[in-house]
Amino acid sequence: MTTEQPRGPDHPRAGFTLIEVLIAMVILAVGLLALESLGIGAARMVARAERRSSYVAMATDTLERTLSRLREGLAAGAHTPYVQNHATVNLVVTDLGDVGTSVPPRRRFDVTVRVIPQSPFPASDSVRLVGSVVR
Repeated sequence: MTTEQPRGPDHPRAGFTLIEVLIAMVILAVGLLALESLGIGAARMVARAERRSSYVAMATDTLERTLSRLREGLAAGAHTPYVQNHATVNLVVTDLGDVGTSVPPRRRFDVTVRVIPQSPFPASDSVRLVGSVVR
C-alpha cells in the first residue's frame, strides 16, 4: 500500500497552468479597459464643466455690464451677436415701457443674454441669463 505524500511548493508540479494564467490576464485586461473608459468619461465631463463655466462667466459679464449701463441711463449697447471663446453671445434688451404712475415715469428693461456654443460643441451646453432693471 502506498501513501501519497501531500504536494508542497517544492513539488515539480506545483504552480499555475498556462490556461489559468491566460484567463487571469484576460480578466485583468477587461478590468483595466473598464477603468480606462471611466477615466475618459471623467475627462470629458471635466472639459464640459469648464466650458460651461466659461460660458456662464461670459453671460454674467455681459448681463452685468448691460444692466449697469441701463441703470446709469446710457444706451444698452449693440444688440448684434458676437463670437467669443467658440461661442456666440446674443444680447437682447427689451423696453417694457413705463412702470407704475411715479413722476418722473420709471421704465423697466429686461435683458436676456444667451451664450450658444459653436460646432463641434453640443448646443445643450448653451447658457441663458435674464435680468431686469427699473430706472
